[in-house]
Amino acid sequence: MVRVRHVWLLAGLMPGFSAAATANLGIWDVDSSCTQYNTYLQDSFNEVLLMATAARDNLNFALLKRPDAEKYPDENKKWNKIAFAMGATLGFFPDKKREETITDNLNGKYYKAALAVYNKIVDTLQAAQNDPANGYSHLSSRVDAKPKIICGEDENVAFQWLGPQDKIPGKSILMSNKFTKYFLGGSEGAWYNDERFFFKDQEKETPVLCMDSGLKAAVYWGWDLVHFCPSMFTDAVRNLPTPTALKNGGVNAGDDIDTLMMHLSSILLHEMTHWFGGLNTNPDGSYILDSPIVDDIQAVNSQGVLQTRNGKIVKTYRKHYVFNLAMQKSKTNKANAANFGPAKALRNADNLNLFAFMSYVNQYDFVRKGGIAADFK
Repeated sequence: MVRVRHVWLLAGLMPGFSAAATANLGIWDVDSSCTQYNTYLQDSFNEVLLMATAARDNLNFALLKRPDAEKYPDENKKWNKIAFAMGATLGFFPDKKREETITDNLNGKYYKAALAVYNKIVDTLQAAQNDPANGYSHLSSRVDAKPKIICGEDENVAFQWLGPQDKIPGKSILMSNKFTKYFLGGSEGAWYNDERFFFKDQEKETPVLCMDSGLKAAVYWGWDLVHFCPSMFTDAVRNLPTPTALKNGGVNAGDDIDTLMMHLSSILLHEMTHWFGGLNTNPDGSYILDSPIVDDIQAVNSQGVLQTRNGKIVKTYRKHYVFNLAMQKSKTNKANAANFGPAKALRNADNLNLFAFMSYVNQYDFVRKGGIAADFK
């Protein structure tokens, strides 16, 4: 008992993350399309490391019994702040009376799920190789294979166009002979990058991957690829304040968390929860490439009703839907209880993303006013 309390006292008095944290970009095959953005990309990965570390440390702090408000007011306030953020984003609250660390009850299961993602991000971004080291797809069998990062969609920079009579780079075979079924099916060719082929019905059809309006980045499991859309490299976006800048006085009361989370690092953390969340597997242990463990879950309204728009699923992005997905079961939405709660929130990338942001940029309360920065009470 004494030892446990001593641990949380130290945790409350000592910073859980280092400003000097550096992510190892060497675990990725960073494409030449990213060369001009290397500093921007490195800085953003460093920010991801800081946010994920803060999230991990906050969860570990909340695992312990809530500090006594009279004896340890600062630690008590910190514990309460973390608890509210957990409830709003992850869908469960820590136990105020807990004396031990992770238990086998349901909350222990939720803790383990959240910590598994943050631990993997923190540990792997500082490791010598990725996890899995060579990726998930068929490309992982190549010698010295690494998961790929591509920046933008510029022709002959990010992607090369290959028509039916072009030879596949590094091979003597024609595209039309290798991919007969695609051309018979109406394809005019494919955008290519390092044995990754993206077929199109029109010659040099664009966008290559950023077809959805507002798409900023995505993970493509079947190609072991993390791709960033051109919108992330405009001067306006590159000049946005980093989470560290926001932490160090860049947030004002009344600021909207959605607006604050537009820097590449927040987009990147979202994608890293997908990547390091991993894939579900078949009985033989092989990966199911279209079945991520951390996904973009279908959104719900305030009553837990699944949301669609124009016949398409609405996914859980941004604060409003994040808070809805994490909400606790109640009498008013009992019939829809299977659509929300921690089992869903812990499998949604933006829920994990918002908790990490709140954990690091922690001078304001983003819960009480529904994602608007307010003073803690």
